[in-house]
Amino acid sequence: MLIRDHTVARVVHYIRKHLVGKTLAKVTAEKDENVFGKVGTSAEEIMKHLTGKKVVDARQQGKYFWYVVVYDKSLIYILS
Repeated sequence: MLIRDHTVARVVHYIRKHLVGKTLAKVTAEKDENVFGKVGTSAEEIMKHLTGKKVVDARQQGKYFWYVVVYDKSLIYILS
């Protein structure tokens, strides 16, 4: 399925409207080696490091989008 930039823009708009400025009280991530194994991390690490972090922005570049937390790293999500 082809995802258009405007679809990603809608996701980023929703994140900015409903998530930016809030603190992530509970984070869940599925154990998936295809996702986390390739970058040398795990679902458990992601949950540990994001829980309690404040979301400060959501950004987009083409079909890529991510949200920025008060932390030294960001996650990138890809819609394809």
